[in-house]
Amino acid sequence: MNDRKDLVYILFTREEIRQLVLDRIIESEKMVDLYTNLFNETPPTNRLAIRILDSLLRSETYLSDSYMQFYVQNYGAIPQYNFEPEKYSSLPDGVGTALEHKIRSAEYYRKVLNEVEENSTAHDLFQASLLNNLEQVSLLGALLNQSTSSETSAQEMYKKTGGILMYMKPTKWQKVAINNNQIQQIILQELFVMQDELNLLQSLIKVAPSGLSYRILQSIMVNLNNQISNFTQYYNENYGMIPLNTVPPYQFTNFEEGLREAMGDESNIVNLSRNALVSLDKNDPAYALLLTNMIIATSHLDQYAAIFTSLYGG
Repeated sequence: MNDRKDLVYILFTREEIRQLVLDRIIESEKMVDLYTNLFNETPPTNRLAIRILDSLLRSETYLSDSYMQFYVQNYGAIPQYNFEPEKYSSLPDGVGTALEHKIRSAEYYRKVLNEVEENSTAHDLFQASLLNNLEQVSLLGALLNQSTSSETSAQEMYKKTGGILMYMKPTKWQKVAINNNQIQQIILQELFVMQDELNLLQSLIKVAPSGLSYRILQSIMVNLNNQISNFTQYYNENYGMIPLNTVPPYQFTNFEEGLREAMGDESNIVNLSRNALVSLDKNDPAYALLLTNMIIATSHLDQYAAIFTSLYGG
């Protein structure tokens, strides 16, 4: 992007937006390549890394597809392009590289949004992309803290990313005993909540009152489908057949009411996961599943809040 600090409030032209979108396609494909390589090189025994990288890859693929679809609809065929694959020496190094990319991208989107016409499809695309990037920053931060081998190297990455990386020190909670039956019930509860929320979203998206809300809900649905698949697989492998979810679909009278209900579902997921995580051993297979879901649910709350603020104010 050209240096236009003196023209912060000058709107981009159609041609400039075309180039911005093409740049984002290339950047996104570069990230897909990086996430794919990290995923393939991570040992299956590193469950948390596998789950987070899987979620990151699906999220970035959705972002890349969104940009490609926008380009084709507005400008025609995408020109050929190449990119230099990222090089890294280890999982923490590769995750740190991805985190740097995502932090820069988030800042990029904040600046671009000042120069793209509000209520346009391009503005909606860039704003939804900003939220997607912030979600990835959260996931990468958690993964980096898990994969960094020492406090010194973690602090070095903190400085490397300009202090944006959340150098998370564990909150001191009092552990209580939790048995396998309780873990089973928590996983089942979260699965049912996600199923209910997905049904709600399928109705909400049909009446989404703006392009931004539509794009954000689509992105959340992609994540929900992925997490439902992960929870279903985990439950089947560890506990057998999943009982029937007998909760009837939520009926809402307007978009705002449905949005509040969806936010309540995500809050429920965050609370269920948090309560289990403080008592689970980090080596327990359920730990990676629940931690990833809690981070994603927290991000979904932020995305729902962005929709709510854009439609109804603070």
